[in-house]
Amino acid sequence: MLTLKADDLPRFMTCNGYRLMPHNAPFNVDDTDRNEGNAAHWLVEQVHSGKHCLDELVDRKAFNGVFITDEMVEYVTPYLDAIKGKGQVECDTSYSDNQTYSIRGRADHIEYETKYEKNGSTLYVSDFKYGWGIIEPKGNWTLISHALSWIFQNSHAPLENGIVLRIFQPRPHHPEGKIREHRYTRDELLNELWGQLRATLTAPTDMLRTSEHCRKCPALASC
Repeated sequence: MLTLKADDLPRFMTCNGYRLMPHNAPFNVDDTDRNEGNAAHWLVEQVHSGKHCLDELVDRKAFNGVFITDEMVEYVTPYLDAIKGKGQVECDTSYSDNQTYSIRGRADHIEYETKYEKNGSTLYVSDFKYGWGIIEPKGNWTLISHALSWIFQNSHAPLENGIVLRIFQPRPHHPEGKIREHRYTRDELLNELWGQLRATLTAPTDMLRTSEHCRKCPALASC
């Protein structure tokens, strides 16, 4: 069975063949950005769940030993303001056909909004990115997978206003701002995008394709 993380799907959908290549551990890996990002996500979860307020956590260590700084608090505040009191953080979005593929996923935040939307309901699926590499919501297979999983689990929920995929990325400059989003209709997601994803998951090829994903690919050294 093909087993992937939702975070692997952007690379997989671009280059099916990477999974067949020998994987090598990179040398001299600098995990600073990754560790800071994990600490920032922990900070969000602690505050959103009501366990702590932001000021209480400054100068304290996150679960991975990284100190919460004033700068980190400044960066996560707009994201926390946007999701305050709404939806769920760290949502399980795993799914499988129990034969050919299994996707393991965890969405940063999912909100199903029915109260304040005009003419119907909307599903918001958000990803908080603390790193410096620019990430876009349109065509983002990780977010698409999260949204599909929610719909599979809530198949009868109406989505008249569609599905909004959102990227919150506070640190790098982007001409469209720190919060970027793209809207899909339910039909676009279930008919077009799910059709493409499912076809690739059930019948992947050995295709290798150069892209921006190569720089962090575990098969880079042998490709």
